[in-house]
Amino acid sequence: MFGQSQKIDSVYQKFDLMYGLDSDLHNGKKFIPDAPSSGNPFWGSEGLFYGDITLSGKTFRNQKLKYNISKQDFLLLYTDGNGQKYQIVLNSALVDSVRSGTDLFVRNPYPETGSQFVKEIYRGRLHCFIALEKKLELSPLGPNTGYSYSEETRTNFLIYKKQIQQFKREASFVRIFPKGKRAVIRSEISRLRIKFRKLDDGLLRQLVVFCDHTVLYD
Repeated sequence: MFGQSQKIDSVYQKFDLMYGLDSDLHNGKKFIPDAPSSGNPFWGSEGLFYGDITLSGKTFRNQKLKYNISKQDFLLLYTDGNGQKYQIVLNSALVDSVRSGTDLFVRNPYPETGSQFVKEIYRGRLHCFIALEKKLELSPLGPNTGYSYSEETRTNFLIYKKQIQQFKREASFVRIFPKGKRAVIRSEISRLRIKFRKLDDGLLRQLVVFCDHTVLYD
């Protein structure tokens, strides 16, 4: 059966090439969804988004995509020359980055933090990124008995002097920096009206840029 599947996939690839589809992009395995009782594994309220994806240094603009946070992979949705619609799981080893508007996902340069891809907030002398997570959990009781996906959670990281620092609240963020700089950083947090419980990516970026320009390095 596996050999037959490979043969069928090969026929599809040849067919796609005849109709002008790029084999560097349309290259992956068929997406087979799980069947949880509630929730979904995808990033964003709708799951589907359009973005620019870079595979092995080659960028493909305005592609229809999904980011499966639970499994840490990206799906490509496309229609072939015969009008057939497909969803394929792209080879994660080939994915360099995915950009959708101001959101940028990149391969995690610090795999010890646990995620294959991270949402990059800022990269300068400081490096700030967010790891997203959704878990597939078992609910043994209640009306939603069975497996369901958790809500999206985020873990914030800041790289300062080559050290990985995790922060969740204002206090843990400010403690990353030297004591002599903490007061001015707190003032900037107040000025920007940042609420760390509901951290806005744009405001976080402004704060990290400010810190990058303010903190003196030894």
